Amino acid sequence: MDAVITPEIKRQIADIETELSPAKDQVAALIVETEADLKAAVIIDGATATGEHIQAVYCKPRVTWDTTKIEGYAAAHPELMQFRREGLPSVSIKRK
Repeated sequence: MDAVITPEIKRQIADIETELSPAKDQVAALIVETEADLKAAVIIDGATATGEHIQAVYCKPRVTWDTTKIEGYAAAHPELMQFRREGLPSVSIKRK
């Protein structure tokens, strides 16, 4: 490409990239903000949302156990549920 693109065209490309850089930054920030809003809405709704170009997939909260406590306790004590921890729900964005 360097052999085909003249120094003048390279300068023009650099000028265009410099001119568009602030707009690209604004668009990137808007995308981040919009995705955060979308994820929050999906978590509140508790269901996957599907649009024309993207899908926001709701994932149930992750459940974890304190295995050190539960291994010796679970067989004899049904109250083991007091050691159960549940994380927050999450959302993944999928482009179609």
